[in-house]
Formats: sequence, C-alpha cells, structure tokens
Amino acid sequence: MDKYRNKLLRRLVVFALLFSALCTACSKPAETAAADAKKEDMIAEYLAPVQEEADSYFADLAEIAAGSRPEEVRISLRNVDADILKESKSLSELLTDTYPVLLVGFISASEKGYSDDEIRAIILEAKERALIVDLYFNYNDDYIYQVHSDGVVIDKATGKDGGTMRERIDYDLTENREKKDE
Repeated sequence: MDKYRNKLLRRLVVFALLFSALCTACSKPAETAAADAKKEDMIAEYLAPVQEEADSYFADLAEIAAGSRPEEVRISLRNVDADILKESKSLSELLTDTYPVLLVGFISASEKGYSDDEIRAIILEAKERALIVDLYFNYNDDYIYQVHSDGVVIDKATGKDGGTMRERIDYDLTENREKKDE
C-alpha cells in the first residue's frame, strides 16, 4: 500500500509542478502584452504633437527624391524606454539626435512599391538633409535602412529565431547604378 501511496504522491507533486509552471508561463505574455500596449500608447502620446508635421515633412522628402508622394507615412519610435518619453522633443530634435530613434515608414505611392532606385534617392535625400533616422519602405520592416551621420546600414531580419535575429549590412551610397547594368 505504501508503494502505491508514494507513487500517487509523486504523480500529484509532478502534476502540481507542471500545472504551476504552465500557469506561470501563460501569465507572462499577458503582462508583456499589457506592457507593450502601454508603451505604444506612451509613444503615440509622445509623437502626437509632431505627427502631422512629420507626415508632411517625409511626404515632401519622398516626392522630391522619388517623384511621387507616398500614400501614407508611418512615424514611430524605435528602441525607447520610459525615460526618453519623459521629455518631449521637436521633430528637428528627433531627426538630428545622435542615436536614431525615429522610425519612419514610407508607404509606397503605388501598388508596385518603391523601386530600389527610388529607395536610394530617398535615402540620399535624407543624407543630404543630415537626418539621423531609421527608414522602411513598402510595408516591409524586414529591411530597415538606418541613416546615420557616418553612413547607412541595412538592419535586416534574418529569419533565424522566427525573424527576431537581425543582421547589419553596410549600404553603399557611392554605388553607380549604370555600372551595375553593364
């Protein structure tokens, strides 16, 4: 009888531990999701005063560089914490900050999306204006073009670990398109 009781007790303990671990694992995503939603709300509130100005600024930049206005420009912040959100900044401050936190999505002006040449032209226009910003195009945030004062880097999702790993690739601004066609 003791053997049966010990076996039953062990099973109950293992079951209780598994149940506890499962409940703990299930509760964390809800907390994370709530924290992410709160952070997104804080970012939206932070960007609200500059949203319209930023939309217009980047639509004009795309039109000058690529010849067509984007249907939509999405503005968000990247890699920010609550401390950064305490002090509001103007659009010009966000665009010249040492570390690019402003994430700008150019939604293409047509269904075909921006071509590589149009993307290059927009990046060159951003560099000419001395902007420090992260750009993504055509609803594709797998490739984020990070424009810095010392060059441009593509932050590319690698597909490893479900797309969470990223690779940094130097973007050659001096590349001659005609040379490539030969």
